Amino acid sequence: MELNHDCVRDTLLAIEKYVQVEKVYEISDLYGTPELSKYEFPEVWYVLLKLFDAGFITTYKNERPRTFLNHRTVSNITGITFKGHEYLDNIRDPKVWKETKHTVLKTVASASLSIFSAVASKIVSSKLGL
Repeated sequence: MELNHDCVRDTLLAIEKYVQVEKVYEISDLYGTPELSKYEFPEVWYVLLKLFDAGFITTYKNERPRTFLNHRTVSNITGITFKGHEYLDNIRDPKVWKETKHTVLKTVASASLSIFSAVASKIVSSKLGL
């Protein structure tokens, strides 16, 4: 399955908005949010697995994804890591996100999250005159 970068951004925004300290959220709790309802459930599920693998989100006791019916699943989402917040802060602004996607995708067909983050960081730095 291809990693949808818009879904990654929207998933992080949803986790940040809805997941509260001392509460545990399942995928189904997040899937019904306005940010994620435009995506198919398997796409959100896949993005959550990849966000966990990348160290961008935490789960209860930071457990590894479990296997259920021969599929890995992330459950008990508890929040976003510092690394996840750094990425989200770089791409949070819709204008910066649009410009980042345009800059990356006009040059290459795809890129990693770290490339998107680096491009977004340069765009934000430029806007700040740094």
